[in-house]
Amino acid sequence: MSSLDLSSACTSRFEVRLASSDKDILEAQKLRYRVFYEELNAQPSAQSAHYKREVDSYDWQAEHLLIIDKSSKTLVACYRLMRRENLHSGTRFYSEGEFDLANFLSHPLASSCVELSRACVEKCFRASLIPNIFLRAIGRYIEHHKIGLLFGCGSLPGTDPKFLAMPLSWMYHHHLAPEPLRVSPLPHLFERMDLVPKNELDYKQAVSAMPPLIKGYLRMGCFVGDGAVIDQQFQTTDTFIAFTNDSSLDEHRYFQRYANNGDTG
Repeated sequence: MSSLDLSSACTSRFEVRLASSDKDILEAQKLRYRVFYEELNAQPSAQSAHYKREVDSYDWQAEHLLIIDKSSKTLVACYRLMRRENLHSGTRFYSEGEFDLANFLSHPLASSCVELSRACVEKCFRASLIPNIFLRAIGRYIEHHKIGLLFGCGSLPGTDPKFLAMPLSWMYHHHLAPEPLRVSPLPHLFERMDLVPKNELDYKQAVSAMPPLIKGYLRMGCFVGDGAVIDQQFQTTDTFIAFTNDSSLDEHRYFQRYANNGDTG
């Protein structure tokens, strides 16, 4: 378990820390089950349905970022962080089930990288500033572990790319990754993102369809891959989102500035 101090991301209302026990991880799995399966109608595995916990093999290799409501002492949000050095030998990253990461993971910056997955927020707290808190905590995590690349699947609700044409096209035309770090889906899963011409894009319509965390990532300088994937289990359309901590790419250096500044309430 990590000893990283995340007190700088805490607020008067929320405690922010990494999981420090198996009990913490079990609570994160229960929260994920309630949100993903009971609320959002994803399809649970037989194991998850039996135990009422959203669980997979990565949970015991990864670190878990927790946000706890101080007044009720209950977990209200969680995020899973999988550093390359903690990934079991012979195990692929979760994202590799959807995207071809061969070139991405061979980049020199990928020697120190972290995959983010399973972002989850209790329904009654989604109007709060939890996405901002996530970003501040992750910025601190990047700094502490000297992370070169941060990446994961950015999920849009729904499985019809045509319905999501505006946000997908906005991300493609305005946030496409530089060529050396550009990731595409596995060929049999590829869905086009450039469905609307750049001159026909509507910014308000695009961002209104994006979850707050994805909007936050894009504001901070993250970039996306070329192509989306339909995730039938979770009823989402997934894009590949990444951030580089390379100072030579100045346009992607804003994440830490954001994470170290501003009041999250």
